[in-house]
Amino acid sequence: MNEAAEDGRKLGWLTRLAEHPTAWNAFTVLPLALRRQLLFISSHKRLGNFTHPRTFSEKINWRILHDRRPLLSWTCDKLLMKSVAAERGIRTLPALWAGTDLNELRRVRLPSAWVLKPNNRSNGLIFFGESQNASLEDIHRIAENWESNTRLSVLGEWAYKQAAPGFIVEERIGPIPGSPPDFKVFVFGGSPYMIQVDTDRFTRHCRTLYSLEWEPMPFQSTYPLADDIPRPDCLSELLEAARAMAAGFDFLRVDLYVERSQVYLGEVTPYPDGGLKPFRPRQGDLAMGSLWSLPELP
Repeated sequence: MNEAAEDGRKLGWLTRLAEHPTAWNAFTVLPLALRRQLLFISSHKRLGNFTHPRTFSEKINWRILHDRRPLLSWTCDKLLMKSVAAERGIRTLPALWAGTDLNELRRVRLPSAWVLKPNNRSNGLIFFGESQNASLEDIHRIAENWESNTRLSVLGEWAYKQAAPGFIVEERIGPIPGSPPDFKVFVFGGSPYMIQVDTDRFTRHCRTLYSLEWEPMPFQSTYPLADDIPRPDCLSELLEAARAMAAGFDFLRVDLYVERSQVYLGEVTPYPDGGLKPFRPRQGDLAMGSLWSLPELP
């Protein structure tokens, strides 16, 4: 087994502890800087330098601890992302419904396959629905679990707290059952650098990193590598969409889908994996860190 895959299977002791709800809640009493350092040690097996960061992962943690610019305020709100994308000429999957009262779904005409997501949370929180067998009771129960999860409070990712609470329903795309490849473009100072492709996210999650020329990168993340993924025919459009969404940012990851050769925005994130998924070898983390010029904060 390669080193990255081994890391993906062996979570740090603190990460395993934090998955227990009681321990996770207790973790919130610690100062954010200490929480972030403990989480970093657990995943990276070393201290992080969050004062003068050099690696990409350290700079993500620097942003979590220090960056409260209004520029970031819309980046974790799914509905606001759609508005920004529309302004910048990027396709999005239309919201079939959005709101805070899930009982309204009784009056919504849904397609044969759809997805429900929280507007202000991420980390794979999603409900796959079919119009003919959707149970509103099941949806309420899942949504309550989402809302009671204190993970965001522990992680301290500020932009999520700026997002409006609520839920959003979109039409489901890609294979059913299954999920479409997720093309995640890392954009530094307006220039795309790397495309991370996540496949089978809800079954056998694999992750492969490609250059802009669709060559495998000389490093990888914590998930197993997928089989060779064909270069998208619309790669140039995909990269242009990423540039447009990340305009004005020192760094932003832009997540995109391709459906019938059309590029659609999935979401954006200023905090990829919370800076807690190591790259192997570490030179990859350093290389990406060297591309990120941190902003001067007020």
